[in-house]
Amino acid sequence: MRITNRKRLHCLFLLITIFYLIPICCFSKNIGLIGEDLFDHSGVVLTVNEYKREAFLGGLRAQGPRDQIHLNVTLVNTGRENHTINPLEDFYIELNSSFKPSPDANKSATVDAFQLFPTMQTRINLYFIVDAAQKSVPSLFFKINDNLLKIICDTQTEKAVKDGSTLSLEEAIHVARVLLDAEKYDDAKRILLGALIQDSGDPFVLMMLARVEDAQYEPEAAASYLGRIRPSRIGNSVDAYAYANMAMKLDYPHIAINILQDFFSRGELNNDQKLLLARAYYSEEMFREAEYVLLPLISSGTADKLAHFTMGNVFNLKGDLNRAIHQWEMAIDVDSQYAEAYFNIGVAYFKKQDIERAREYWRKVLVVNPDSYTLRAAEDALKATEF
Repeated sequence: MRITNRKRLHCLFLLITIFYLIPICCFSKNIGLIGEDLFDHSGVVLTVNEYKREAFLGGLRAQGPRDQIHLNVTLVNTGRENHTINPLEDFYIELNSSFKPSPDANKSATVDAFQLFPTMQTRINLYFIVDAAQKSVPSLFFKINDNLLKIICDTQTEKAVKDGSTLSLEEAIHVARVLLDAEKYDDAKRILLGALIQDSGDPFVLMMLARVEDAQYEPEAAASYLGRIRPSRIGNSVDAYAYANMAMKLDYPHIAINILQDFFSRGELNNDQKLLLARAYYSEEMFREAEYVLLPLISSGTADKLAHFTMGNVFNLKGDLNRAIHQWEMAIDVDSQYAEAYFNIGVAYFKKQDIERAREYWRKVLVVNPDSYTLRAAEDALKATEF
């Protein structure tokens, strides 16, 4: 029977295998496409009407080839407050890196700050000089109050959504990627299912469908798509790692194992990829296989705390508490704030009937900024061992 991480966390003698930290952005984000209206909570509405990118012929040659992006944008104030809009400061465009607006040769760019009064509607022109080598899909960002509006500027996606045109497999993948970024999951799924008709085993299409299902809180459907990925169709270990990582995120380690193990047997995985495979083996209680992958990593002197932490978990389940403690201590050497490692060392000393040392490590958990689950487990352990 597969034991989920959540169930482990509710047990005193848990072994925490991995935690995912989710960065919290200081702005809320609204995302859309060309031609769509994006609403800020203040009542300001943003629309990109036109997008054009062409070679930029001005400037110094030493700066390298550059392109000019022109955007025609509508702003409407449906709220009750005035807003000062500074085009050169409030907007930026992002490709591989970010670029601020700039004046243009014809002086048609909107560069001066202006007031956006209630009921007012205005059009502005924004020009950006960007690195011509950056070919990723550009996104326009507009900061208004505490919000950040994002419009993905991709004319191919705009056309595909509007007219439902037939797309090649490559085009469908491109459009679906943009739609996923825009959080338009129904449109993305429609495009991807069409692509799946063209190639029912394309691993990237299957992974993107899994992403759609995961975003719509359908983990079993997501796992079903991931489970259809055949390792023989995966071109390299980088892609395999991406697919396997998503399987682990969905708590389906057996899928991650299926994807990665052939690459491991051919010696094609790097250390991070090997560690993911080891974690998958551990989650499936395949401890011998996990140890087989981890020991060479440990012997090579890896500074990855998760490698030491997972190796400690394996030794613990084999009953080798001294080696388990040593590995968890090594994890703490890498990260002195590693609350889960402190907790597990406490558990190991408890098993060795050294209650004072167990409590010593559980008390350390309380001062290293643990997550709520580990904090609660340490508090419960301390209460349970008060004599």
